Amino acid sequence: MHREWTPEQLKRWRIRKAQDGEQTPWQRRDWSALPDDVLTASPQWCIWRPWEQHPIACVDTQQDAIRHVILQLQSAYLRAAEREELERQGMELARINNRSRGLAS
Repeated sequence: MHREWTPEQLKRWRIRKAQDGEQTPWQRRDWSALPDDVLTASPQWCIWRPWEQHPIACVDTQQDAIRHVILQLQSAYLRAAEREELERQGMELARINNRSRGLAS
């Protein structure tokens, strides 16, 4: 599922449906099937992160692809918020420690 992306496209999240006959990087496996019948249809909608050249996931529907992007964005936002909170707590601890050292002197 190779595609040439313009610099403008590379800046954004991208969702693309496989063209007829095009194989996506992932194929489903049916572990309950006989060994010769393990591979099943590939998911058709693939998702790329900004600046990535290879898809991070492939799913069955466009709606699932959009959900995947939303979850990725929410996770990134939550990680940033947690990081800010940890930094704030670290600064507060440093302030308390510095004040304690000043009182002990």
